[in-house]
Amino acid sequence: MKKFLSVLCLVALTYHSNVMANSIEEVRDSTIQPKSDDTLRLRIGQMKIDIYPDSSAVIQVSNGPKKPQVKDFPWYGFSGLRYGFLYFMDEKEKIQTEGWLGNTARRNVSSHVGFNVVNATWDLDKSHVRICTGLGFQFNTIALNKEYQLLEQDSLSFVTGVTPSYKRSTLNANYIQVPFIFQFNGKLRKDNDGDYTAFHSSIGCIGSYLIGSNAYYKWEQDGEKKKQRLEGNYGLNPFQVDVYADFGFGDVLTWYLQSGLLTVFKENKGPELYSLSAGLKINF
Repeated sequence: MKKFLSVLCLVALTYHSNVMANSIEEVRDSTIQPKSDDTLRLRIGQMKIDIYPDSSAVIQVSNGPKKPQVKDFPWYGFSGLRYGFLYFMDEKEKIQTEGWLGNTARRNVSSHVGFNVVNATWDLDKSHVRICTGLGFQFNTIALNKEYQLLEQDSLSFVTGVTPSYKRSTLNANYIQVPFIFQFNGKLRKDNDGDYTAFHSSIGCIGSYLIGSNAYYKWEQDGEKKKQRLEGNYGLNPFQVDVYADFGFGDVLTWYLQSGLLTVFKENKGPELYSLSAGLKINF
């Protein structure tokens, strides 16, 4: 009995030292599994102990988290929040900085925000490939020249030389969207923190329909702050189709690129421009 208690004390001390050395987290479970060969087997968290009839013991401590299977790695579908800068290209794929555009200040820059509210996925390969779709929303904010004011009509037309000039002037386009995306999970790798992560990427297209648009102005006059929002179409194309691609490591941040295949404005209602957005996608 004394030998048995001595072994248990030795086990406890060994376990304590291993906990300190390996930073093992809170004990989750403990089980005792007696065997017919009179060997006592204990499992405490990540430590396994075998105590034999002659009072000798073997202690095994897991060295870090067990490597998961690729098929168990988190899939996020197309869920998450996308935020990026919004640019415009002509038919020659040249970025435009026309006079009516106003990407000239920190608080007056074109931007893109998108997210899904409904997600659906299908496995093509449980380990690596999946199809994603769903239903979401997209909000494009087009920064305008602060000395321009949009005319309230079904085309992109301006009044110039506005006095006083606006502090913020934007054309806002809101869309409902349906994505169709192929996603790929790569090989699992262990990072510096001992956690397993995987390279992941996506490619596909997003179809969007315009559900609302408006011009927004913010200015100061006679020491009083003023703002105005005017609903209108302003020549915007109601349909958009974008090519989408993203890539990243881990399960939080992803870089994305989204490029329009249809013009931002309707034919003969505005310049022939195509949207281009790049930024970050936060998965959740």
